[in-house]
Parts: sequence; C-alpha cells; structure tokens
Amino acid sequence: MPRSLFERGDFADMAADEGYPAAREPDGVTLIRDISYRKGAESKYRAAYLLDVVTSTQTGAAPRPMVVFAHGGGLNAGAKDDETQVNTNLAIALAQRGYLVLNINHRLVSDMPHPAQAQDIAATVRWAIDHGHAHGGDPRRIALGGFSSGGCLAALLAADRRYLREAGVDAERIRAVFAVSGFFDLHHLSQPFLVRKFIVEPAFGARSGVWETASPSAFAGSHRPPTLLLSAAEDRSASPQSAALCVRLKFDPPRATARDSTSRSAAEE
Repeated sequence: MPRSLFERGDFADMAADEGYPAAREPDGVTLIRDISYRKGAESKYRAAYLLDVVTSTQTGAAPRPMVVFAHGGGLNAGAKDDETQVNTNLAIALAQRGYLVLNINHRLVSDMPHPAQAQDIAATVRWAIDHGHAHGGDPRRIALGGFSSGGCLAALLAADRRYLREAGVDAERIRAVFAVSGFFDLHHLSQPFLVRKFIVEPAFGARSGVWETASPSAFAGSHRPPTLLLSAAEDRSASPQSAALCVRLKFDPPRATARDSTSRSAAEE
C-alpha cells in the first residue's frame, strides 16, 4: 500500500500497468449515476456537480440512513467513479449493508481553491435532505465520509458548522463522520516541501492562518458527532494524523496491529 500522497500517485500508475481491481458486483443494489446536485451550473463545473445514488433494491425497508462520501486525490485530482473503483466499490458495499450512499464529485483546485470543496460537500448534504427521501433515504440520519482529502472535507464539515449553515442545513442532521486515511492538520501535512508546494498551497494558499481554519483538528469541540478514523495498514503519512485527531478529541486510539492500524474515536451509535 502507498505510504504518502505522492506514493499514492505512483501506486495508481503501477496499478494502471497491472490492472485495476475489478468492480464489485452490485448484487441487490441500484446504482443511479450522474445526478446534478447544483442546477443551472456553469458548463465547466457540470461534471464536478454530479453524484451517484447507490441503494439496496430491498423493498419495504424503513427509510435508510444516508452516507455522503467524498473521493480522495489531494483536492486536485480524483472523481467519484474513477478507474480505481475504490469509491464505487465502497458505496456498493455500504448499500448492501442497508445504507443509501451518495457518491459525490466536487470542484477540484484547478477549478476553484478552498473553500469551494467544502461548499460543494455542504450542497450535497442539502440535496440529500431535499431529495434523498425519493430514493428511500432518511434525511434525519446523515453521515459524512471520505477517503484521503475527502476524509478531510468530511471531518471539516462535521466540525466547522458554518459551511452547513450557509447551505441552509441544520448541523444536527449529521449523525456521524468517518474518514479513511484522511489528513486533518494542514500545518503538519505541509512540513515536506513538495507536499506544501503541490498540495497545500494550491488548495489553501500560502497563509498559515487559512491552514488553521481549514484544519479539522482546529475544531475539537464537544459538538462534533461520533467520529470513526481509519488508516490503511501501510499508510504511514495518514495514521499519525488520525491518531493526533483522536487525542484532540480526547479519545484513546487503539494500538496498531500487523494487519490494521485503525484509529477509532467513537463506536457506532
């Protein structure tokens, strides 16, 4: 497994040569692709404002809790349905377990820097509240999730409620948040020169004050919903960030094992 953001890029190139993982079989799942969550968008942003709805085909079930899931890519790459299959496979797996999943795109840094990405995630939550019931979702039970930079966005919205307020969303609708190999402290992330120049500064600018307000670790108040932080076993760049956020949240991260270096800050409700 890749150990850093740049190694993830190398890993993707290697996977392209060796073949990406096969798409997960969507048994018992309906996948509706490319729904716009921002109507009337400028043409250059239309692809960024799309989401996929993934849900179980089981009928008669109670309204399902909804998961808004954001892809990774350092905010400057990636997509909900990219060739790695990671996001779609995860959405299918969650749907098979009873969740309604919104697998989402957002604007990249090449389109617009921070806070555009956080605003887009908030817009998808607004869409979930307004339209999720039509697909069997429960607008009172929404979880935010994401991989890598998507995990950063999920944790930021759960902690800094202004983005949800600006979208007309009651933050109490967010019942949980989870991040897979996320980053949460931009000051720490920016220590390597290349990461600062090619990831942090293009997205958040060169001012450390902005880094502070865009770092989920800066918001460790009691209002944060139950939070689950996961890291790939060999992802040595993300694991310390998850562990540090657990400490800020006053939770004791479990010790890593040979197979799994999971850091968990709260169990499921």
